Amino acid sequence: QLSADRGDLWYPYAARMPLTPESITQPRREMTTFILHSMAGPNLTSLEALWTYMNRLDITGECTWILDMAGRCAQTLPCDVRADNTYLANGFATSVETQDRGYLADPGIRLTPWTDIQLAQLAGLSAWQVLNPRLNIPLSRADDGWDGGGIDGHRRYKEWSKFVGKTCP
Repeated sequence: QLSADRGDLWYPYAARMPLTPESITQPRREMTTFILHSMAGPNLTSLEALWTYMNRLDITGECTWILDMAGRCAQTLPCDVRADNTYLANGFATSVETQDRGYLADPGIRLTPWTDIQLAQLAGLSAWQVLNPRLNIPLSRADDGWDGGGIDGHRRYKEWSKFVGKTCP
């Protein structure tokens, strides 16, 4: 059961789909960075399929939100809970996985833009976190280094991914 005092750490325009046990057992952290990801699977992956994958006990990488191309948004962890999909930034970054057509699609992941509704949701998620008094995310790009805070894409810094040549988003 989630405690009532953490209700302000759940985005009001997202479906609550907590990952178990991570939503309760992962450490709480002060968040200073919001990292944007693309699902980047081989094909189109649904919000529900990604949630099911991340909820498996043998999977250790998860994100704070999942956002599909139609603008449906699900939150998997409270905003102060560590999500393990940003490598060295796991301890201070919230994250969103955005749906794309997959890297096998034409024109492929590198050229698949976010939809207008995804952009609107990303703007809303960013603004909500910047304005949330329980978070410490500045309304700026992460230009002060990989651990300097701000909002940016997953491939911006090598410290945000253990995979070389990251193309998301």
